[in-house]
Amino acid sequence: MYKNTPHALRALVLGTLLTTTGLGFASANTTTTTHAPATTVEATKMETTRADVAKTEVAKMDVTKTETTKIETAKIKSTNTASPAIVNTSIGTPQDIQKIRAHIFTDVPSDFWAANSISTVTKANLMKGYSDGTFRPNQPMTREEVAALFNNITDDGTAAFLSSKFKDITSDRWSALAIESVARKNIISGYGDDTYKPEKYMSRQEFAVVADNYIHYLGYTTEDPTVLDNIAYGDQKFVAPWAQDAVRELAYLGFTNYAPGTLFNPEKYVTRAEAAEIAYRMTQTEQALAFHNTLFKQQVENKTANIIDKALGYGNDFTKFRQDGALFWEAGQLHASLTDQKKTDLISNAITEAHDPQLDRTVVVSKGKLNQAQLEEYQSDAIALYQQKEPQGKILSISPNTDTSALLITVDSIQKSTLKAFKKKFHDNVFLQLPPEPLTKSDGNIQFPLPPRVNYYNDKQ
Repeated sequence: MYKNTPHALRALVLGTLLTTTGLGFASANTTTTTHAPATTVEATKMETTRADVAKTEVAKMDVTKTETTKIETAKIKSTNTASPAIVNTSIGTPQDIQKIRAHIFTDVPSDFWAANSISTVTKANLMKGYSDGTFRPNQPMTREEVAALFNNITDDGTAAFLSSKFKDITSDRWSALAIESVARKNIISGYGDDTYKPEKYMSRQEFAVVADNYIHYLGYTTEDPTVLDNIAYGDQKFVAPWAQDAVRELAYLGFTNYAPGTLFNPEKYVTRAEAAEIAYRMTQTEQALAFHNTLFKQQVENKTANIIDKALGYGNDFTKFRQDGALFWEAGQLHASLTDQKKTDLISNAITEAHDPQLDRTVVVSKGKLNQAQLEEYQSDAIALYQQKEPQGKILSISPNTDTSALLITVDSIQKSTLKAFKKKFHDNVFLQLPPEPLTKSDGNIQFPLPPRVNYYNDKQ
């Protein structure tokens, strides 16, 4: 698992201001889905209905129940006479019927907890059933089956097999290409004796490490490793040291079910149903959309930081930027605000000359009044004062205004005495405000599934 030093502003849990302590930047909003076109990963539509997910009693990787995808097979029109009814079916050809059957398995009943996940991932060609029409959901996954799954998820068009680094993998093995592909990506590794052991079953903690390696292969950075310390299954102490972070991170991102005190069962074999459920969550759900949007923002932040560092000659010491300007997200765009006009023009030109469509759509460079260090100081003092004046209140978000002349703090309650205290202490540098409208949950109008691979995640910087 790959870990970077946390760079998110600790005090600003719900805000948008970015710290500048290194080149790996992270938005303080780690799980919020951005809906602005500039930063939201586009999702393609699949002809499946949304599943209603319900928690089960046992904390399993696969603990979800879904209502089966409903396929409208026929609508019957009747007449007033005794003539036969006319059937209008949406499944019009034998080929169409075969396509549907390919994702319906004799051993996966409609009320099976992972029925929808299995149907979805097989329809997306991430997993396959058997020739006898079964899926064998409770059968353990082998190491080569896991390699095939993640090779399908990360499909990069690789089609040639030259040689294997593993002495027990020959070119005529059905999984040879997949094994070599995921090994090159450092998603799955072999053993010290240069073997892969393709037919060996994989444990749940081993699968967690593979899944976590996959998200870091995409370029994801663990924004604040300390939050993972709050994840503790009832049997967390039995998770191997090399799998601790991976198990916690998958739970934190919502790719596995988690509730304090429930069991993870790290040494049990991962089943095909469990693997299908996690693959479904990582590619087809709102958790996946939130993850991809976070990943997108990390890409933009790191590219922008590298350009600023080079243009202003920081020599890879980006802490110097704290005195020159501020980086923050607002309305789906990354704002790079600098207090000096010449430096503002320099960065604006550097962004333009990068010829990066991702940055052209997302980054806004402008001249501001306050730098990062000043904003952080105001932020720290403002949080302390609000908590003192409004002990029952909650800070919902913190962000600079457009010209970085002040901080805007959105809270759920404000008393007149609190406003007076803020005015006296901060004058016009900090403003409290209530939400413009009641906070509502997402309306769910998100198209699924997400594409299994998005090219810009591996763009060269």
